[in-house]
Amino acid sequence: MPSGLLGESSTGSVVDVEAFMDSDITRSVARILSLGCLVSIGTTRDGGAISITITHEGDWDRDYFRTSADCVEWLERAATILVERGLVPRGTNGHVDQKPVRRRSRLT
Repeated sequence: MPSGLLGESSTGSVVDVEAFMDSDITRSVARILSLGCLVSIGTTRDGGAISITITHEGDWDRDYFRTSADCVEWLERAATILVERGLVPRGTNGHVDQKPVRRRSRLT
């Protein structure tokens, strides 16, 4: 019996997360982070793919990857689209860097 929401099943293979992250992904993620976006990275339940979600001001996009090359391509395309929409890397083009807010821990 097919599994999954649409009757698609996993290939049974598990993504090697360390090997996946030991690529240009960190550079691509850093580029998107510098635009002020949230980037979250996780794995699917079965470990067969890496999920990446980019969020900015409530809008988000997510995709799933089995290879780091496909992931880097998607991240670079996303960064280009975000820049075309007017996002500017922090600290460039007159953008004022703000001091980080220091929060006090609550004592219980």
